[in-house]
Amino acid sequence: MTDDNTLKIITQDEVVTLIFNRPYCHNAFNPELLEQLHQQLTSLAQNHQYRAVVLRTEGANFSAGADLKWMQSVVHYTAEENHKDASLLAETLNILDTLPQVTITEVQGLAMGGALGFIACCDLSVASTNSTFALSEVKIGLTPAVISPYVIRSIGAQAARRWMLTAERFNANTAQELGLINEVVESNKLSEQRNAWLKIILNNAPEAVCVTKQLIRDVAPHISESIRQHTVQTIAQCRVGNEAQTGLKAFLAKETLPWERD
Repeated sequence: MTDDNTLKIITQDEVVTLIFNRPYCHNAFNPELLEQLHQQLTSLAQNHQYRAVVLRTEGANFSAGADLKWMQSVVHYTAEENHKDASLLAETLNILDTLPQVTITEVQGLAMGGALGFIACCDLSVASTNSTFALSEVKIGLTPAVISPYVIRSIGAQAARRWMLTAERFNANTAQELGLINEVVESNKLSEQRNAWLKIILNNAPEAVCVTKQLIRDVAPHISESIRQHTVQTIAQCRVGNEAQTGLKAFLAKETLPWERD
């Protein structure tokens, strides 16, 4: 367990559970949480003792995306500072996406913006029937750049055109139809579905599972380092642009955004 309890770690036999523990801000992530998650995932990537990793969060909502206090600070960042800042998320998602262990995520309540990147990077995902999703970045003058390779891989380019460009909210059934979510269950059945998957996974041959996971990555369209760097550069430039600066300041001040219409 981390000192400040922002990220809880539970180990049981061959399974590690990583828990975002920021329910007071709807589990919005900030650099401190990302650094802790990055550290834990980096360690797990080299640890063959564990065969599965569960990613979940405390409270009523999965994650509201990026923390508002963090977003308030990036308004004043230079392009170089934004590039470094965005790189942390990009590197964390890449490690999660390429872990040798099977990864499972549980989604409840709201999953907004960058939170969809974590879902898309996991091998298996279950959502409660009350879950709501949105790629909401364009509403405030930003773009879902860093998460885009993983989300587009999951839902396809044509679906991404709709959900990334409109920033509409969609429910768990739609998320399942899109391929972002594997199963939809009642909220009190999330752990039951997770445990059912764990039982199946742990009864499969360990080396064969790792080899098959690597095989899928090798055969599927590759998310290269150059693509990841392009997404980081895109969001870094976007954040310092006039539109994002205006949008972030208005959003944080709870003012009407200049491009909003009745």
